[in-house]
Amino acid sequence: MQHSILSRAFAIAIGLTAGCTTPEVTVDKDAITVVNPEPTAHETVRTEIKETAQAMKDYSYTQKTKFISETRRELTEIQSELEQFADGIDQSEGQAKADAQARLDTVREKLTLVKTRLGQAENATEVTWNDVRPALQKSRDELKESLENSWEWLSDKIKP
Repeated sequence: MQHSILSRAFAIAIGLTAGCTTPEVTVDKDAITVVNPEPTAHETVRTEIKETAQAMKDYSYTQKTKFISETRRELTEIQSELEQFADGIDQSEGQAKADAQARLDTVREKLTLVKTRLGQAENATEVTWNDVRPALQKSRDELKESLENSWEWLSDKIKP
């Protein structure tokens, strides 16, 4: 009798520590059977978190076309600004002109990197998208920052 009570308590403890609701326990002389009738709140939350994480991943990939077209639009604007920057270089002289040209070359290198990463993003699969997109975003942000810094520098050099 004592063996049966200890076995039952042990089975309940196993079921509870596994995160299950109060389990249905069957004890016979050779085996203890634990049946978990429904998941606990913890198990339900874990499942929901996994499903939400997957949905976010899918959502990010489903927005690939929109992200790429927005990046293309930004690159068109940046290229236009680069042309204006190059025109501004023509107004400078001597060392300032050489420094401005070096800055322009740096921005153009960053633009080339963004275009390369954009190509990678266009060819990204659902599996590679979460690696490619952040790299493209980072290089795009660095390009914008470099261009803004170059404009500030140039405007300081060419005071009207």
